[in-house]
Amino acid sequence: MLRRLLALCAALILTLASPTFSDDTSGETVALEEAADAAAGNVLEIAKPPIDTSAINGIPIDCGGVVLRGQLMPPPYVIARSDDKILVNSEVVGIATGNDTRHLAARIERQLINENWLMVFDADVIAFVDPEEGMTLVGELARANSIAESVKRIMSVELQGAETVTSAEWQTALLNFQPDESIVQEYSEYENEMESTDWISEDSEESLKVHDSTSTMYGLSVVGMLLIALSAGTLLGHPPKNSISWSRIVRSPRTLTAMQRCLALIAAYSLFDLAATLLAVKTGHVEELNPFGVGLVLAPAALAAFKVASTCLGAGLLWKLKNYHGAQVASWWLCMVLTLVTVRWVTVQSLFFV
Repeated sequence: MLRRLLALCAALILTLASPTFSDDTSGETVALEEAADAAAGNVLEIAKPPIDTSAINGIPIDCGGVVLRGQLMPPPYVIARSDDKILVNSEVVGIATGNDTRHLAARIERQLINENWLMVFDADVIAFVDPEEGMTLVGELARANSIAESVKRIMSVELQGAETVTSAEWQTALLNFQPDESIVQEYSEYENEMESTDWISEDSEESLKVHDSTSTMYGLSVVGMLLIALSAGTLLGHPPKNSISWSRIVRSPRTLTAMQRCLALIAAYSLFDLAATLLAVKTGHVEELNPFGVGLVLAPAALAAFKVASTCLGAGLLWKLKNYHGAQVASWWLCMVLTLVTVRWVTVQSLFFV
């Protein structure tokens, strides 16, 4: 008892000697009691510090992109929650309250993992876009001559998460927007590539129009059928006589006339084959398999020169030897082979081109 009384007296003296004290008698009583308890050896409970919500960090994300007021932040991106703020790599990108903070953080992470861009204009205005659309938007905003023009451009695009932002809010959000030079450069290269692609597409369309060979193929097929009809009359009316030796000289006017017709048909068939080949190759649906002509098929002038030269040379040699029965038989059979080739061409054209 005496010990507790001495402790209270000591506590009273210390309290009166302190430079700061409360005039509230209840507070003085509490202070005296705490001092007395301390002097008596009693243990006081210490209050626990509040939980630091800034320590709630997500995993690093290496995909997607974060554009903060126009500047592309380097990955990886760590999404964190601190009270009512959402942070990406310690930069505030959004503000929410309650569970909305957690929902917004989860949405940002999901969009980044899906390789989309998070575009942060200010803490109240954020949007999600795919990389191509984001690059295009930054590039076009960089070319805008005024805030009003930028607001009109950005409100013409459907931006996820910014559907309800008004023009007045956009004016404030775009005040500190500074387009990233690397994004603008990438957009310029992309734009040039697209223009080049469009130019090539237009040329391809014009080329297809030029090489739309349906009507030409039809006319060529008609010519081929006429040649086949003429050839059939000549070949059936003047069959070769196999009982005669090839080295025998035959000067019959009828035989020579038949040979002339065969050589004329051979020349006509050769020109028909050249025209059909070039026209079919231009359509892109036919591939040259002849090992001697595959190297010339892509050079029409060279192929035409080769075809005309070889035809003239062969027909000239046969006409030079026209009195020999062997030359007469050879011209007949050559005309027969070219007739079959023309039949094949007419069939292909009728099935696939006309």
